[in-house]
Amino acid sequence: MGRGRPPKRIDPTGSAIAAFGDALRSQRLHLGLTLQTVARRANCSLSMLAEYERAERIPRDPEFVRGLAQVLQISPEQLVEEWSLAMTMRTGDGLTV
Repeated sequence: MGRGRPPKRIDPTGSAIAAFGDALRSQRLHLGLTLQTVARRANCSLSMLAEYERAERIPRDPEFVRGLAQVLQISPEQLVEEWSLAMTMRTGDGLTV
């Protein structure tokens, strides 16, 4: 049985930021990993990773994104490309980086 609140639903087609968050969550769930496990392996806080998945925050550092891609077994180039698109959207939208 799951713990905590259910995940916030995001529409991955709504924006590049949402697509980035959805890519993280989808792959994490596909691998059967918990947020806690991925956060620990990626060396970030649980709350920060959850904010990335909910498209409430975007990582600042492309090297962190590459490391996260390795943890999630995603092509680093693919995830960095999605991250780059999301970064271009962050200005003026209230998104936390």
